[in-house]
Amino acid sequence: MNNLKKFIGTTQSLLLIILLLVSMGLPTYASLHKGEYFIIHEKYEDAITTLEPFAAQNNPHALYLLSYIYLMPSSHHLNFQKGLALLEKAVSLNYAPAIDELAGLYLSGEGVEKNEEKALHYYLKGADAGYGPSQFNSGIMYKEGQGTATDPAKAYFYLCMASLNTSDLGDVTQDAAKYRDEVVPLLSPEVRQETLRQVNALTLPKESRREKS
Repeated sequence: MNNLKKFIGTTQSLLLIILLLVSMGLPTYASLHKGEYFIIHEKYEDAITTLEPFAAQNNPHALYLLSYIYLMPSSHHLNFQKGLALLEKAVSLNYAPAIDELAGLYLSGEGVEKNEEKALHYYLKGADAGYGPSQFNSGIMYKEGQGTATDPAKAYFYLCMASLNTSDLGDVTQDAAKYRDEVVPLLSPEVRQETLRQVNALTLPKESRREKS
């Protein structure tokens, strides 16, 4: 699927956050981000040592980061069975980035049997938790009819949500808006209005909702 996106965080801001947290004496949060620092700099042994104690306590972010190490061939720690188990544990704790990652595995068939229906299931789970990448990918799957029949109304809904989710998607919201607008000619005015009402109900502050009603 050409339009589905893999979302990667920026590293420079992360490094500044790590240094700030360490200087503030916040060991738990800082240590988790130190694990991210080690991954970014391909110091995987240090990352594993740093993150494993948190994963043992079922910290979902630590589980997710460790799964990344074991699922990524270039880390030289490839162990798909272990990585998938860690990822699924993070998913069971409703950690949205892990949910989105598991959806991507089912979509691509990496290490699991390719299953577009399962991919959509997990993308929707992440989207309904408010995670921008999952909102974007759910919209694209409904738009292109992967894992389901094409559904312009649902595509429009999730792409609308993604187009507003700057906290997760940054400039990718512009792509979401572009694909959202491609769906508009397929919708009746009534369906579009109802979908926008649903989006507003989820995204606008309560005061603004009252003003628009």
